[in-house]
Amino acid sequence: MSPSARDDHSSSDDDKFEPTWDALDDSERVDDTRWEDLVSDINRDQGFVPEMSSDEIRDALAEDEEWQPPDPGPVGWRTASPLFMLGIVGLIGGISALVLSAFLFRGLPGYALVGIIVVILLSTFVLIRHLPQYRSPEDGDGAQV
Repeated sequence: MSPSARDDHSSSDDDKFEPTWDALDDSERVDDTRWEDLVSDINRDQGFVPEMSSDEIRDALAEDEEWQPPDPGPVGWRTASPLFMLGIVGLIGGISALVLSAFLFRGLPGYALVGIIVVILLSTFVLIRHLPQYRSPEDGDGAQV
């Protein structure tokens, strides 16, 4: 806004506003020397680590960056058991066949419908049987992958 435009609206309520920091009395204000002390301490290390200094922590972190994880080995459907893969294919295929038959083949015979449902139930049973039976203490709490 230009100065001439401000002069046109000099009687408005906006010009009477005073910032609240001007309203502080002297006991609430921070003097410049105290402010410099506060600002200079911002970059100082203030964490509590009694065992290691900040330089030792930086060195330890730099060493950790060089760590390479071990090769996890092959993962995927080629290494899974054939029965597990058959269960997945049966469950997905059975549900897909059930949905498609509801849309496309309204006159589907009852024995085909029962067969699809049996395939879905058997596939679900096979997949549930492949879930882990126990959890060893070496597995940890699940926080790491």
